[in-house]
Amino acid sequence: MTVCCLAQNTPITVGLEQDALPYLLNGYFLSGWVGKGYVRSRLLFANVRKPDFLLPKDFTNNRVHAYAITADYFLETNWQGWWISGGGVLWKNSLQTDLKQQTTHFNLVLVNGSLGYAWKFYKSFYVSPWAGIHLRVGGSKEIRIENQTYNPPFLNPEASVKIGWYF
Repeated sequence: MTVCCLAQNTPITVGLEQDALPYLLNGYFLSGWVGKGYVRSRLLFANVRKPDFLLPKDFTNNRVHAYAITADYFLETNWQGWWISGGGVLWKNSLQTDLKQQTTHFNLVLVNGSLGYAWKFYKSFYVSPWAGIHLRVGGSKEIRIENQTYNPPFLNPEASVKIGWYF
C-alpha cells in the first residue's frame, strides 16, 4: 500500500514565497519550503509593525519579528488547490506606550492554523490567498511599561495573499 504523501515516484520540490501583508505593515517577509507529494514544510521570517488600531488604547509601535515552521497539506497534486497548515511560531516583540518614553521587549510562543488556495498562473508561479489564526500558548502574559499593563491577545487572526515559485 502506498501512502499519497510518500509516493516514491514523486520528486522533492523546493520553493520560495512572498507574502503581501508584512510589506503593507511596514515590514518584510522571507519564506522557503521543501515538499514531496501532498506535503511540504515551510520556514519563514516576518517583520511587521502592528497597526495601532489593533492595540489597546495608550499603546503604539508594536514591532513583531516572527519565526515559524509549518507543515502544509495539499488536497491536490502539483502544489495547487486547497491546502491546510499548522505549525509553531515565535514572536519577538517590542512595544511602547503613547508617551514613547520607553520600549519594552517580550516574547510570545504561538501555534498556527491556516487555510488557503493556490492558483498556478504561469508554469511554476502561483498566487495563494489564505487566512489563519495564531493561538498564544506561551511567553509573556502581562507586560508592564510606563505604569501601563499590556496583555497580549490569546487569538491573533491573520489573512493575506502569497505569491510563490517552485523549481
